[in-house]
Amino acid sequence: MKLFRSGSLFTVFLFGMGFLAFAQDAGVKKWSLTDCLEYGIENHPQIKIAESSVQSQKARLKQTRAYWDPKLDLRASWNHRKIDSGGSADDVIDSTSESLGVSKVLYDSGRN
Repeated sequence: MKLFRSGSLFTVFLFGMGFLAFAQDAGVKKWSLTDCLEYGIENHPQIKIAESSVQSQKARLKQTRAYWDPKLDLRASWNHRKIDSGGSADDVIDSTSESLGVSKVLYDSGRN
């Protein structure tokens, strides 16, 4: 069992040395400590989670501020009625209604 472990370790060592030789021949850039740190900061999952959390809170802040913005309300309706008068001609009534409203919250008793 001990021979197998040392053989496996030796195989991994040879593979690593071969990879290093290939990397040097292929012109692969050597990473400096600064490069490693920048890569780690750009790709760390906790940092990405924190950035997403900040973006989420910014969106929530925009929603809260939108409460204080003016609101515009436009409504239109049309009604068609037929009245049976019992005679030969039925009366038809058409009516339309339009409305436009604008509102703005000035004070909300500290709710928002």
